[in-house]
Parts: sequence; structure tokens; C-alpha cells
Amino acid sequence: MIPRTELLDRGWMSPPGNYQAFIESLAESDPRLRRADKKWQPDGPARAVVIEFPESAKANARSHQPVPTIFYDAEQLNEYFIRKNNNTSKTNGNTIYILEGLNRHTIEIMGEHFNLHPSIFLDYVRSVQVPGCKKGHSSLLASTWAARDHLVMSYREVLSLDEEAASFPHLRCIQTGRDIATTRVNGNLDCTGLLHRKAVFWTRQREVPQGGWDCKLRTRLSRKHITYGNLHKDKGIVICDPPVQAAQDSSTGTKLTLLLKGGHRLDGYMDFVPTSAQVSARRGPPRTCLADDLAFYVTTHSKLVDGIYSPDAVALFVKKIIASHYSQVFDYIRGHVHMRVCRSYVWNTR
Repeated sequence: MIPRTELLDRGWMSPPGNYQAFIESLAESDPRLRRADKKWQPDGPARAVVIEFPESAKANARSHQPVPTIFYDAEQLNEYFIRKNNNTSKTNGNTIYILEGLNRHTIEIMGEHFNLHPSIFLDYVRSVQVPGCKKGHSSLLASTWAARDHLVMSYREVLSLDEEAASFPHLRCIQTGRDIATTRVNGNLDCTGLLHRKAVFWTRQREVPQGGWDCKLRTRLSRKHITYGNLHKDKGIVICDPPVQAAQDSSTGTKLTLLLKGGHRLDGYMDFVPTSAQVSARRGPPRTCLADDLAFYVTTHSKLVDGIYSPDAVALFVKKIIASHYSQVFDYIRGHVHMRVCRSYVWNTR
């Protein structure tokens, strides 16, 4: 019998170290940790957007507009945590971490810093939950999902494809490995694709008396060892996918760049904030990716949510954005159903 430890794809989720050993120790509880997701890029690009809400700004929350800080590699993010750990004048407040495009180094840093169960990262990076199967998800008990401290949200974005990409029926995003579904109209592949997306939101109460919370949004190195301790109280995480830069046809292996012709279909979803807030802001979400859209709503319209100093307020913006994408999918399907009904009516009345 092959020892269990030899069944592991070692280092597929995190570089060798303390967190990798932690992942291996939990492989008995979650067997999915044993096998790497072949479609995921473990050393691909990653971006972190950090938005801080100091407690001192809570009194004038309706006029305070935080400025996001962006880190483009794991080493920059690690240095940020080192500075935060060495800061002796720790103040109350809340922090949102938006992680876009996970890689092994980002997982190691976030996992060690916040003592995260690796299933949070696994539920995001796994494009197919059961290795060896072409589709499907792991069957977990409802009570198991209810006991977890993170929420997984799967949705679709409606994209406009260029003519070259629209000629391939089996596309997937190269960075995340998620599929881009297409359909045929009058026998020809439509120039519209439904891109599979994922987002994960996680939150936890802090254990120290300063107050506040941290929220992490994860969308898809060699460093000093740090003992972080309980520096934070109320914590939260969301994971999201990066914008599509290239795609691959899963049947032929053909790689395509410049996939998008016009971005989202019909220029994207409608802004969901009240019209009075739209007039005041005079700008809308960039609609480039969930991370940029969430950063826009949190920094520009946080005053609309009285409980912005609660992680539930961040989750509300995430759910609103995803629901808006769902509404676009429904509009696209409704248009196809209407067209088929009209064609069937014309055919039957001949």
C-alpha cells in the first residue's frame, strides 16, 4: 500500500515551509488537498488591493473616502504585513484585502498571516472539484457548508468575443482555467460568451481589544519568517478572478490573445446605487473585474451603507455586483428564448 504522504502533489498550493506542512496535515480531513488543479497557474500573476478604514474616520464616515493601496507581487504584500506587524502605535480600524489572481506565494503569506484553513483557497482555485472528472463539484453535506466560515459564489459574466475567439467552441481562461460557454445562432457560433467566475468571502471576529475588522477579497517568495500573533480582531476575506487576457481552446490547445472585442456585452451591468448617488459621484464602476468594481463601490459609495464598519457591508456590495452579472445572463437568455419563439411562430403560421 502506498503511504498517504506519497499521494500528495507536494507544494502545488504553497511553497515548502510552515504553511505547506499545515496543508499536508489537513489532507486527511480534506482529500482534495492531495491533488493539484492542472488548469490553475500556481506561479501566475497576482494583485492585492488594500483599503483601510481608520476608526478615527468613523465619525465622519459620510465624507471620508479611503484611497486603495495596490500591491502587484507577493513580496510587496509581505513587506506591508511586516510594517504593520512592527507598527507599535496600532490603531483601531477596518481593512479590506482584495486578492485578485492567487498564486502559491500569496496563499502562503495570507494563510500564515491570518491562520486560514487551506480549503478557502482550494474552493477558489479549483475549476473542477473532483480531479479526473470533466465537470461537477464535490458533494458536501449541507451541514458541512453551513459550518464553514467562508461563502463560495459561482456566477457568469457575459462577454463580447472577437471573431477569432468566437470560432472556437471550447474556450477557457488561461489564468483561472474556467470555461467560456458559447452557443450557436442559426447554426453559427455567437460572438457572445458566458465566462465562469468565482468569488469567496470569509470573515472572522478578532480576538484583541482594539476593535475593527479586516476583509480580504481574493479574485485570482523568498521572505523573512514572521510570527504575527493576534494583531487583528474582526477579519474577512473575498476572493475574485482577474480580467481575461487570453484564452485557450481546450480541444485543440490553440491559445488566443486579445480575446475581448468590446468587453462586456452591452457595456456591462447597470449601476445599482440610487440615482441621487450617481449624480453626486458623476462616475460609475469600471466594469473591468470584480476587484476594481468592489474597490470603486467601497471607496465611492461606502456612505450609502450605515454599517460599512461591518464586514457584512462589504459582502453586500459583492453580492450586488454578482447579482447584476446574473441579470445580464438572464437578459441574454431571454433574448434567445424570444428569438426562438418568434421563429417557431413564423414557421407554424406558414
